[in-house]
Amino acid sequence: MRAIKICLGAFIGFIVGIVCFIALGSVLSSFSILKPAEIYRYASQKSLIGYFLLFYPIAFMIFGSAVGGCLTVFLTKRKSD
Repeated sequence: MRAIKICLGAFIGFIVGIVCFIALGSVLSSFSILKPAEIYRYASQKSLIGYFLLFYPIAFMIFGSAVGGCLTVFLTKRKSD
């Protein structure tokens, strides 16, 4: 049962990572800053920061999953008698 809760926590963290990625894009557009995908798409020369901008949504999702899983592990910790 604990493993199911940990997987569920990781999945919820994954969803939260996606929502945070979308929220970051909305915040950037409200300040008239181009979204990272648009910066990468229209760059004349590819660079390391361009690749970071391309893969940072994946980082949000992985980080969200890890935090969700760890938080669930912490909250479902077995109590020693």
